[in-house]
Amino acid sequence: MKKILLGTTALATAVLISAGAQAAAEPVSLKISGYFKGLVAFGDNGVTDARNVAVKSWDSEVHFTAKGVADNGLTYGARIELEGNTTGNQIDEAFLFFEGGFGKIEVGYDDSVAYQMLNTSPAPDKLGMLALNTPNYAWGGATAQTLDALFNNDAAKLIYFTPRLAGFQLGVSYAPDVNYNNNATSIGSDADFTLDNDAAYGQGTSVGLNYNQKLSTVTVGLSATYSWYEAELAPDDASYWGLGASLGFGIGEGTLTVGGSYAENNDRFASGVLADTQAYDVGVKYAMGPWSLGANYIWQDYGRSSDDEMWGASVGGGYTLAPGLELSAGYIHYDRDASLTTVPADGDASADVFVLGTGLSF
Repeated sequence: MKKILLGTTALATAVLISAGAQAAAEPVSLKISGYFKGLVAFGDNGVTDARNVAVKSWDSEVHFTAKGVADNGLTYGARIELEGNTTGNQIDEAFLFFEGGFGKIEVGYDDSVAYQMLNTSPAPDKLGMLALNTPNYAWGGATAQTLDALFNNDAAKLIYFTPRLAGFQLGVSYAPDVNYNNNATSIGSDADFTLDNDAAYGQGTSVGLNYNQKLSTVTVGLSATYSWYEAELAPDDASYWGLGASLGFGIGEGTLTVGGSYAENNDRFASGVLADTQAYDVGVKYAMGPWSLGANYIWQDYGRSSDDEMWGASVGGGYTLAPGLELSAGYIHYDRDASLTTVPADGDASADVFVLGTGLSF
């Protein structure tokens, strides 16, 4: 804890020293942005008595970003992300930021650096409706992920990113309590300290290192991430690590992108069971002008029993109809062991879903 406090003090001192005069060279301005996604899905998700058609329109957000620049060049501000539908987590990310020659510091509710910095497979469409490395579209049961989203996604934390040097960037994040976030059911109170014996896990620390660089006609992205979680009521501390890569090649008038990731969660405690999980994803995407076309594959072993695996595949693409207006169309297949399905119709279950969606960004 002493090392963490000393490190935090050093970062805060760097901000204050770089701030200099208080008068702003550029006054604080407010930018409003966001997106709305809606889709129609039809098919069979393998769940007993499920309807075979659905209209989804819940994936939307409005972002408020306030930003100013001090006389010495320090950039400072805040960002608040508001969900476009009623949810227990009505405010998604919300944090202050300070950015300059020292790098970037964030204070508030945001994803861990292990989540933010990992390269994963490219989605076949720009809207991500056909992406599989996400919890957004389950279609019949559990989803698979290589991202570090198990415990401290959007927990209150301190985050630091170094400046990018020769393509390399290092990130570190620390959450005093991974259960304290901006969710209505969060454990803890703004008016007091949280407890160290009220949940499975307490403190969470993440480290990420990535490399992004364009080498001749090839765009290279490499990443390695690690997280550690302190046990409170869980039998043991938990950890996560992930590796990711992405390569982009100019082919004809378009760009071919291939990428993927691998991750493990060790000693994850959930639903009274201690387990080690493994997951990987791979994907390919070709984009040219307004068009994109690609495919994704993901696999995960939840590690709780011998009957605890799933895999998924998707294929499709997208088209830019107008500035800020995107169209997505494709097919998604999931194959799950019985323990990972919502209510399987007959033992193990598979899902076959066709998706047609559109999205507006502003």
